[in-house]
Amino acid sequence: EAEEMLKKIERIFGSWKSEKEPEISQKSSVEYNVCTITKPKDIEQVHMIMAFPALKRGSEEKYTLAVLNMAFGGSMGSRLFQHIREDKGLTYSIFSSVSAYEDCGVFTIYAAMNPAQCEEVIISILGEIKRIFTEKLDDEIINNTKQQFISNIIMGNENIQNRMMGMGASKLLLGEYKGVEEDIRQIEAVSCEKIYSLAERLFDMEKMSLCAVGKVEGIDFKGIVQRGIKKYFS
Repeated sequence: EAEEMLKKIERIFGSWKSEKEPEISQKSSVEYNVCTITKPKDIEQVHMIMAFPALKRGSEEKYTLAVLNMAFGGSMGSRLFQHIREDKGLTYSIFSSVSAYEDCGVFTIYAAMNPAQCEEVIISILGEIKRIFTEKLDDEIINNTKQQFISNIIMGNENIQNRMMGMGASKLLLGEYKGVEEDIRQIEAVSCEKIYSLAERLFDMEKMSLCAVGKVEGIDFKGIVQRGIKKYFS
């Protein structure tokens, strides 16, 4: 019972006092640097991430980005998974994800593959990004994606640890916690127009970075990316 628990907490911790106010360090401005980094490692596969600067945690567009991510590469029914892994069989694993922090964020596309397939995978990923704009996500796909996302939130919220982590992070980074009902309302408000407005700004090829680990010797990642960009975005 909430009232009983609050009384217990007050009895045990109510007399605690801080000796001094906590010191808050001055924040430095975030700077995104475009780069291509490779690291040879004696493993069979190549593990690669392509990245774009994205939204900070408190952005009003974070729900739009979440829906776009799930439709593009954040689920087994996404375009990345279906077209590159299932249809073409080019990767062992492929997905996109979003990482959001207090003052910055990043959108990433991860793929694990045979070294001989690196070029085809990278160019195929760039092709899928281009296809977002040439074969647009229709209202049915977007609505189905939103319902799947809402279901994931509701199910995830049944886990107490997930719920407390979400509440704590929101309170610490944003100063407030809006709750699941507000999350659902914001997701339902995502539209096709909002998704494409964000996608046009997100997938800026001049700001794409790449990192690869594994059997990367002899693979010209910069050259492959340039050929893919020339093919689809020139």
